Amino acid sequence: MEVKTDTPQSTEKKRNFKVYDILIIEDDPIQTLLLKKLFQTYEHIYNPIFKDSIASASTFLEKNEVNAIVSDYNLPDGTGSDLIYYEPDVPIIIMTATKDIDLVVELMKNDEIYDFVLKEYEKNFIEILHRTLQRAIKKFQLSIALENQKALFKQLVENINDVIIETNAAGQIKYTNAQVFELTGYKSLELHSKSFTNLIDSEVAKSIEEFYQTQETEKSDHSYYEFPITTKSGETKWVGQTAKIRLNGQGEFAGFLFVTRDITAKKTQEDKIKEQNNQLQRQNEEIKRNYEELAKARSSRKALGITLVLAIFLFIVSEAFLEPIIESQTGNSLTGLAMKGVIALLLKPFDNIVERFLVKRQIKKNKARMEEEGINS
Repeated sequence: MEVKTDTPQSTEKKRNFKVYDILIIEDDPIQTLLLKKLFQTYEHIYNPIFKDSIASASTFLEKNEVNAIVSDYNLPDGTGSDLIYYEPDVPIIIMTATKDIDLVVELMKNDEIYDFVLKEYEKNFIEILHRTLQRAIKKFQLSIALENQKALFKQLVENINDVIIETNAAGQIKYTNAQVFELTGYKSLELHSKSFTNLIDSEVAKSIEEFYQTQETEKSDHSYYEFPITTKSGETKWVGQTAKIRLNGQGEFAGFLFVTRDITAKKTQEDKIKEQNNQLQRQNEEIKRNYEELAKARSSRKALGITLVLAIFLFIVSEAFLEPIIESQTGNSLTGLAMKGVIALLLKPFDNIVERFLVKRQIKKNKARMEEEGINS
């Protein structure tokens, strides 16, 4: 016999509202009437729908959704535990009149069964069932919210352009998003339980392992590292990797969460800029050498001119004044020739001194001009 009551308020999914649809399966008509009367106490909270068998309940669940199921354990066509096959996601509470320890243990071991209550109507049964339903519905709603958050997070992770890699404490890859294939050429299953350093040259891998070991030891929450990897096809790519430490429930190191980005284009551009800077540096050095050589040439000509003027002046003074006086005093005609020889010997060191002075001054001027041109350009 089946006692008919109101159907759910709507056939739409409605798991987060104030009045909850509760499917109650009870094959005893007297107990069904008693339960209906007891639920009137909470009619502002629950909308009970009564069925008398697994078959009628499963038919109802094919077209309707409920917030919780309360079922007698022993039913004509099975047990209340069988309902998990028809609605595994909804919390199921088993009612039983027996205090059989073996049955209680069996129900407690079944993770799909949320809880059980004893049919002790004289001992605040409806209040106990109400509290149990509230806990079950709240837990169910939280699990739904958590699943939605997980689904949203997974959608974000799968659609993000960066590669997401999660490792355990041993450094083995436990999860990667789909973008890892585009970066490395490997599918997620190919990298599962392997170390990401398998994609890296052995020498580079050693320095990377030391880097992350240091982060683990120092308990640094975040880090960033750039390094080259080798793809499945043998191509070399550069990646920039942000690493965040993962902790378990006890606060112990549980692995890393890596966000890895392809920076090959960036590194290529940086290399081009570096090469251009090197070329400019070489050109500047060449210009500097040319300036110095030009300064030396100009200074050498100036020094030679100054030395020549000084030589002419000294020879004139010697010929016109000094030689006659010395020869008249000594009576030796070779004295004048000796003076000219001394003057000639002194002219070369003088020329070198003048040239060095002029070169230094010219280089200083050229340097100031180069700096000025560099600023103006």
